[in-house]
Amino acid sequence: MATTWPAATSSPSATSGRTGSYVVRSGGSPVPASSTETTPRPATAPANDTRPAAAASTSVPGAAARSTPRWPGP
Repeated sequence: MATTWPAATSSPSATSGRTGSYVVRSGGSPVPASSTETTPRPATAPANDTRPAAAASTSVPGAAARSTPRWPGP
């Protein structure tokens, strides 16, 4: 079914700087300004320690490589 009129949207809500490892803020026109704030919280340790057997495949053959950052500790 085709959309005949754009659906109403709202702006995203503000993000607390305390919930992540860093916050990036950018300014507006005419000259954009930006800043980055980092928190001193260390990254968390893994919940489970998984050790594959020697020569075990640890990815999907043919899939693109993927990296997931660690979240900061509590």
